[in-house]
Amino acid sequence: APTPRERAATGLRMLAGLALPALVVLAGLSGVSAWQQQAVEGLRVQARGAATRTDYAQAADDWARILRVNPDDIEALEGRAYAYVSLGQPQRALDLLSAVPDAATTTAMLKVRAASNTRLSNLRAATLDYDRILQQTPRDAQVLRDRAYARRLAALAREVNDRVMIVMRVYFEKPRTTVGWKGLVMDPHLDGSHD
Repeated sequence: APTPRERAATGLRMLAGLALPALVVLAGLSGVSAWQQQAVEGLRVQARGAATRTDYAQAADDWARILRVNPDDIEALEGRAYAYVSLGQPQRALDLLSAVPDAATTTAMLKVRAASNTRLSNLRAATLDYDRILQQTPRDAQVLRDRAYARRLAALAREVNDRVMIVMRVYFEKPRTTVGWKGLVMDPHLDGSHD
């Protein structure tokens, strides 16, 4: 008579004998997309890491590989377009995003389009994108406009630095409310002492 250990081993072999063919059939029917999805997630991590390291060429390649598997991947479209802008290829970014319908355009895509149009000196199109960002996320759009203003002032400052010094007026963590924490400038010790 078989021992309990031998019966368990036989049961496991029998279960593995049934499960393995079932997995092969599933992989053949629908597992390809599951395997691809697993690979896409790995590529997504790689692409994000490359962008973080400012290796935009690698990031663009990784996002392109994801788009070959899933052409409608929003994050990959945004990431690849951003990489193109960072590589100094704003027209490629605009070409990539031109296929995205307006209803599917995200704030990140609008930012990339605005940056691309600004670099191509198509300021009217950039302004329209900033206006759409303003409609979607008002505070975020103000930051973008402030940054654009700062860049224009910096360019002007470089031109006239031998005659005049241009300094941009900046509010650091300006209080936007009369209640609650007023910001680091008003409370530098972070303890409510306001000194």
